Amino acid sequence: EVKLTKINDSMVEWFPTVPIENKTDNAKPDHPEVKNFENVNDIYDAYDENENLVGYVLEVKAPGSYGGGMVLLVGINTSHEIVGFSYATYNETGPNVRSISWFFEQFVGRSEEFYYHNDQDNNVDVVSNATFTSKATIDGINIAMDFYNNHLKVEEGTDE
Repeated sequence: EVKLTKINDSMVEWFPTVPIENKTDNAKPDHPEVKNFENVNDIYDAYDENENLVGYVLEVKAPGSYGGGMVLLVGINTSHEIVGFSYATYNETGPNVRSISWFFEQFVGRSEEFYYHNDQDNNVDVVSNATFTSKATIDGINIAMDFYNNHLKVEEGTDE
């Protein structure tokens, strides 16, 4: 119940057209592919008030976190963009990355794979003194985008 409330709150924040009572866990009946994917725990479909699919919230394990056991909720809309993310489980030490808004904002509206410490355009910055946490977060978001692109993404003009 607590988990679904957190997911629903995130969904309503990231997808403004989703009604507040949208608390359906669709991972098992609608997304059997999640059972065979190592780092994706669940998928939650986001439907607007007219029952149109507007995106997904993916619950993913982020490997390599400093405290271990980091789990992210990543929102991806049907335009293939990240609309937000939050931490479902956060066992990290050091600076609290959860309160650093610029770190969150650098992912929103983007759809490519993210890198840290390179010269590419899709580079993202890590938080000082929280390198493991930052990298694990980036890896978790990349896992969500990879899963979305390979299993959930539907191109416009095609059937699901």
